[in-house]
Amino acid sequence: MAKSKRRQPKQEEVHDESDGGGAAAAADLLSSSADKGQGDKAFVLFNLALECDDAKGTEQNFEKAARLYRIAAEMGMKEAQLNLGHSYDQGLGVPQDFGEAARWYRMASDQGLVEAHFNLATLYEQGKGVPQDEKESARLYRLGADAGHAAAQSVLGDRYYSGRGVPQDKTEAARWYRLASNQDNVDAQYNLSVLYRNGEGVPQDSKEAVKLTRRAAGAGDAQAQYKLGRLYLNGEDVERDHAVAARWFQLAAAQKHAGALCELGVFYLYGNGVPQDFDQARRLFELGAAQGEAPGLLNLGQMHEQGLGVERNVALAKQYYRQAGKSDTAILSTGHTPEEYMKENFDIIRNTCATCKNAGAGKLKECARCKGPRYCSKACQTKDWPQHKRVCRRLDIDEALERIPGRQ
Repeated sequence: MAKSKRRQPKQEEVHDESDGGGAAAAADLLSSSADKGQGDKAFVLFNLALECDDAKGTEQNFEKAARLYRIAAEMGMKEAQLNLGHSYDQGLGVPQDFGEAARWYRMASDQGLVEAHFNLATLYEQGKGVPQDEKESARLYRLGADAGHAAAQSVLGDRYYSGRGVPQDKTEAARWYRLASNQDNVDAQYNLSVLYRNGEGVPQDSKEAVKLTRRAAGAGDAQAQYKLGRLYLNGEDVERDHAVAARWFQLAAAQKHAGALCELGVFYLYGNGVPQDFDQARRLFELGAAQGEAPGLLNLGQMHEQGLGVERNVALAKQYYRQAGKSDTAILSTGHTPEEYMKENFDIIRNTCATCKNAGAGKLKECARCKGPRYCSKACQTKDWPQHKRVCRRLDIDEALERIPGRQ
């Protein structure tokens, strides 16, 4: 879980060109500004530390920043205490020390700093520098959430959904997700969409679910992009559109989302929504398989068994099927087993014209030679033949599934 960013000053920043804006200016300040209050001195030191912290290239100096944060933190400045805690948390300019991070976060939290509540909560959640304590973690997340911290509201929603550190209450989970969603927190938007889709803690509302999924996907959330691709692939609560599905899978796959990599690979394998490209399909399946995704392994097995873009190798195909049978993702995030996943995708492709992409269940005619792509008319088959003839081979999903050990 990401920590809150370092706290920035609320007043006009002080810039000093001497010594990169660091130690010399700090010494001058402390020795010659007796008339200044501790708060003013701490504020100037804090800004000098930020200059060292945020500078680019050789000007960046985390060690100097940590020294300046410490001086300001010891003067009681809560923002400096937060940033010094962050320095220890991440090992920036000081040896990484979660115990010290927790100590400084606690000082800032005791002064009511919202970001410190959140960061200290994550340490209690993970048991870093403090004993793992779900209830104390939830209490701190609640402090941040009550103060309007969007990430804390989202995490608190997670806690109420799962019942970790608080009584399980999906209605309360939905309330916190909604508050965070209204602040454009993409995790909360996606999680709230799941509640609306399933009718958990809120009335079931498919339109609201799609709306929230689209918001999160548009903001760059890979899981939401993957889910939106699945909705368009299956025509679930939206009009089926394989080209749109492919675009969402591409966005999620660019973020290395395992499921999206495999889904996009299927599109390239069959030329559905994208030009048919066996090499690209294989690369995508390999990336998904590297994350232990069963569909990646299954599809690699199919490609090697049938020689699709690779040299035919039945022994290697059997290895992939065997690995898929043992995969940790045997039950996928979609709720399907590997067999169901492959059959579903195969059925979708089989009920879509390979050329014009129009759905026509029961009306399409398959290629007589390979029994693979289907077409809604002779004109579509003729148009596709120059490309399809290069790869016209048998694509049999049932034979591939039969190779999975222990599966009927």
